[in-house]
Amino acid sequence: MRYLKVLKWMGAGLLAAVLCGVLWVLGRGYWMYRSAVNEAPLAQKIEEIRQKPGFTPLSELPSVYINGVVAVEDHRFYSHHGVDLFAIGRAAWNNLWAGRLAEGGSTITQQLVKNTHLSSKKSFSRKFEEIILALKVEREYTKNQIL
Repeated sequence: MRYLKVLKWMGAGLLAAVLCGVLWVLGRGYWMYRSAVNEAPLAQKIEEIRQKPGFTPLSELPSVYINGVVAVEDHRFYSHHGVDLFAIGRAAWNNLWAGRLAEGGSTITQQLVKNTHLSSKKSFSRKFEEIILALKVEREYTKNQIL
């Protein structure tokens, strides 16, 4: 009976430690998001992309190319709001089996914010930052503007 009580306390302690770790990762990701947005507003980054040599407006790209990019990179692009929980779940499962951060499950929107505002360093905090930014982009821009 005494061992059960000890096991309960150990389990509660482990759960508390995991919860603290998760909260720390989320807080750090949010702080990173705020820093990235304050450093360079999204509208400024998008204007920089449009000014780059070789930028091609979506209207000038063939539909077969656009459909191919969406099919390969994010086939649920038109049905989510910047984050694909199924893709993140699949990536988490694959990462668990690989024993490392092998894939990220990012949407096209998440790839956009990663390439404009974030580093390519793989971490849970950076992934959370990427998710927050992707949700913000999806609120402010249309799917065609994101593409």
